[in-house]
Amino acid sequence: MTFTSDTAAEEARAWLDEEARDSAVPMVRLAARYRLPEAWHIPVRLWNWLLLRKPWSMWISSHTIGLEAAATYGGPGNQAWVEMNLGEAYRQSGDYGRAENHVTQALTLRRRIGNRQGQAWCLEALGFIAADRRDTPLAHSYFSQALDAFRQTGDAHGEAVARCSLAEADGLLGNMAESQAGFKQGLYLHRGMGDLFGEGMLWERRAHLHQQHGELVQAVECLNRSAECHSQGGNDWGRAAAHDLRAQLLVKLSRWEEARKACERAWELFDRLGDPRAARLQDRLLEWHQAEEPSVTDRPQE
Repeated sequence: MTFTSDTAAEEARAWLDEEARDSAVPMVRLAARYRLPEAWHIPVRLWNWLLLRKPWSMWISSHTIGLEAAATYGGPGNQAWVEMNLGEAYRQSGDYGRAENHVTQALTLRRRIGNRQGQAWCLEALGFIAADRRDTPLAHSYFSQALDAFRQTGDAHGEAVARCSLAEADGLLGNMAESQAGFKQGLYLHRGMGDLFGEGMLWERRAHLHQQHGELVQAVECLNRSAECHSQGGNDWGRAAAHDLRAQLLVKLSRWEEARKACERAWELFDRLGDPRAARLQDRLLEWHQAEEPSVTDRPQE
């Protein structure tokens, strides 16, 4: 199915929201039963939608079936592709051990077949895992290797991602001149490609760096830009995460009304997406509402 209208991206997302969430795993299972390549083609081709919607159970189940099929009759290149996607699902859902195992296996396979561009993405993914574990020196090393490989293979998108990742790591290590230059170059590349998802992540990384340095006003400004990019790009998860962190920082700045509105936006989005963070935000909103209610002793006497 091909969408060709001016709203093709929105139509495709809506169709996938309706059709893929419940039907993808049965289709993958059926394809694997008959030893068809669709057993791994279907899950890996859903990559962009999975990044935006993050249906964890469906993402992991479809790729687990696809991985077994690719390892059995698909060849090392296809197996590596599925290993990478499955590793990212585990990383984003917080299972760093499994994430590292799958990405390391993908890197081994891609080195075996000489896929330099694929190796670059594996190195970038290992950098993400190290960064999530707060091992900044190791993350910096992986991001540096990934950037070199992306530039050698002419992968502009990969270069943009790696430059931003490396810029954040540089900033955390105190290399501020390199950090600023990296973010500037990454922004230029993302905007040149019209990559709203990537630009939204760039502003989120800059916000985290400002937060680590105690620059909360600048962090909030970056999160405003991140939320706007994710809104334009249809990334509700990214937009919700940006508003969630905005609310937390605005509280620290005593900007209470702005914090409440940001919290409400984050709660609405996470609730719609079925994210467990919605419960935490709902509790916070309830506490604020109760704190605003006048007590019995505050009411005027009749």
